[in-house]
Amino acid sequence: MIGGRNWGLMQFFKYDHLPPKLQEFSKPFAELALQLNEVLPDNSEKTTMLRRLLEAKDCAVRAFLFRPTKAEIAEMESKAKEVAAKNGFLSTVGGTDKA
Repeated sequence: MIGGRNWGLMQFFKYDHLPPKLQEFSKPFAELALQLNEVLPDNSEKTTMLRRLLEAKDCAVRAFLFRPTKAEIAEMESKAKEVAAKNGFLSTVGGTDKA
């Protein structure tokens, strides 16, 4: 059988309730899910594919929303300074290094 089972799962691909920027990231996943749900035969692999596509969509949205903590920012700045010093570059992170 081709097409349309999995509609319970498909509800999670809806994106019209999201802010415009998040819709931009969610829409391609929804379109692909709809297309594949229609053309692939209904079986456990199709359901797994849709679940993993949904998981990927959620990761894309979270990647856009991600904001590092102050500790993570400090660690990134420290690592950037170490790499710059190791490679003989001046680091402008934090504005503390001088030429």
